[in-house]
Amino acid sequence: MDRASDFGSDGWEFESLRAHDAQSGFDAHQTVQMTSKNAGRIGTALGAFITLAGVMHFANPKFFDDIVPPWLPPSERFWTYVSGVAELIVGPMLLWPKYRKQGALAAIVLFVAVYPANIYMVWDWRDEPFSKQLVAYGRLPFQFVFIWLAWKVFTNSSASETRLRPNRLDA
Repeated sequence: MDRASDFGSDGWEFESLRAHDAQSGFDAHQTVQMTSKNAGRIGTALGAFITLAGVMHFANPKFFDDIVPPWLPPSERFWTYVSGVAELIVGPMLLWPKYRKQGALAAIVLFVAVYPANIYMVWDWRDEPFSKQLVAYGRLPFQFVFIWLAWKVFTNSSASETRLRPNRLDA
């Protein structure tokens, strides 16, 4: 069997499934690719998460003010609102298939841009209870997971999803 895309409906497609011998199940050099369908699902989940985070920047700005490095001019609240607006732009881009690919790239930029706030949060919460420190440290690797997921959405979004689709009634 050269391809095993019929392994199930989970959307993952295994390429290069040639076993290097009859006894082994998988070759050590096989690659795993995400399908466009799963990229859309992950893009939608990221979009919903980022949009909700953007709303929270305005609903509860104090939390976000506290993790903005205080040496950034002009103020913590300014950066809370700027990042909230950015999230309210990027999130819906990921939700809308036409703009998903561009939204994924914008999400990567956003995740990199807000990473210093996560580093500052770890430093600022160094004297907090262990549970809060755990949250602060936990945010650091998750940012890389989000960057990786956004990259997968960017690289696996179908070109047909990013073009305008003619209306069926226009025929």
